[in-house]
Amino acid sequence: MLTHADINQPDQTSGDRPEAQGQPMQDMAQLLQVEDDVRLTEMLCPGTDMLLWPMVRTPFLRLILSDLLYSTPIPTTAASGGRKDRALGLAEAVAHNTLHSGLKGRVLIRASVMGGDRVDGKRYHRLVDGFVSRAADQTVVLEDLMGTRVPRNRWNAQVWYHDPILALANIRGRRAANGHAETADALIAIVEERARACLGWTLPEDQRAWFKSLVVRYIARAPTLMRAYRRLLKRLGTEVLIAEEACYGNAMVCLVAAAKSLGIKTAEFQHGMVSKGHDAYVLAPTLAQSSAYKAMLPDYFLGYGEWWNTQLGVPVEPVIIGNPDATKKQEQVRSMPRAEDRDRRILVLGDGIESVKYTEFATTLAAALPQYKVIFRPHPLERGHFASTYPNNRFDAVEIDHNPSIYQSLADSHAVIGEVSTGLFEAMGLADRIFLWATEKSRVFVPEHPFETFGDVTELATALTSPRPSALLEWSAEDIWASGWQARYDRFLEEMLSK
Repeated sequence: MLTHADINQPDQTSGDRPEAQGQPMQDMAQLLQVEDDVRLTEMLCPGTDMLLWPMVRTPFLRLILSDLLYSTPIPTTAASGGRKDRALGLAEAVAHNTLHSGLKGRVLIRASVMGGDRVDGKRYHRLVDGFVSRAADQTVVLEDLMGTRVPRNRWNAQVWYHDPILALANIRGRRAANGHAETADALIAIVEERARACLGWTLPEDQRAWFKSLVVRYIARAPTLMRAYRRLLKRLGTEVLIAEEACYGNAMVCLVAAAKSLGIKTAEFQHGMVSKGHDAYVLAPTLAQSSAYKAMLPDYFLGYGEWWNTQLGVPVEPVIIGNPDATKKQEQVRSMPRAEDRDRRILVLGDGIESVKYTEFATTLAAALPQYKVIFRPHPLERGHFASTYPNNRFDAVEIDHNPSIYQSLADSHAVIGEVSTGLFEAMGLADRIFLWATEKSRVFVPEHPFETFGDVTELATALTSPRPSALLEWSAEDIWASGWQARYDRFLEEMLSK
């Protein structure tokens, strides 16, 4: 939920992490006070005349969230290869783009390289290739390698790699960075002042230096990004842009703004958790009413179902589409036999950040409920850590789940436990009972949900050994995972292309 590519935060470990400062977090509205200032709707990025704050708001807000809600800092860089892989991947991307310079696509879908599956021996991108299949002859995927090599044997060959554009913009940005320190300082002064006044939170000096360098870099590279995106969109003949993380900021605001400047319809496809506590999908009132800010956001949000779209707090038009990958995999596991000991299985979902907290929780739960089999499923970001740290696939009395399919693991579980995880929603219609751990973090990030809750292991153990409450949940699995995604997506594309 909370990873964000192309940002490098100061390195901290849980061992030397400073004490959290500021007031306790009650909800996301409290955090959004930091940006509820008209001055942020007037500060422009030199060279593009776009608002500056949307480019850099996510990393700043996550510095605060990380400090106030996490015992381990939020990682803001997605996993990537080493220096050699990054260099080779970039070279391969340049060669690929050169060989495919004649690509055309009325529909451009931007996605990260994360999300690869194998289908019939070929690499299948689970987030976007379902959409591609509905208009394969008209669709090109703009993909970020994120420090990895170019994938081989792809199911979809209509791909243009994003990394050369980002690399060129970063190189040119470094050359032009010296003239933007004053603008960066002016922006930081506003949000520092607001953070102290509204939250009692002060930006540490090392993080201020890091954030200033990021702001300067983003300002400096923005003109190159805008020019490159406009050239690419014209070359491809794009009429509809559908981008992962289009509401997040970063380079995506430049891509969306470039598309809008050319009259191209824009949308974001949902790729994970969306809630009234997700910083990328909620804005302070002053910003939500800003026409300049709206010009940097997509026109539409393509949600998994009705519930997710009710969570949006950004000025975009919600459209119910569904989820191709979830639909296919849920149908597959429903047709398969369940685990023989399913009634005894409790699946605990990791969050990819606070691994120690979750292993301690799972260990305590297993001791409290010896009649159950407690299984811990690492988040994709921590699978490598758990595989190397626990080669026998267990810690204490807890088994580690390495099943490639989370849906099979969910269907094989009597109960699923999580704190801030899309996996809880994926369990709807598969597991018998779903519990959300009511912590300060989950109250902020997931203030609304359709699950049972608990405060500690004792309360959870009591609930698990008691009948499920008879009250019906307000939202159904259909509200979360809308059926018929193919027809819904076809209608959306037809409408967009007809315009």
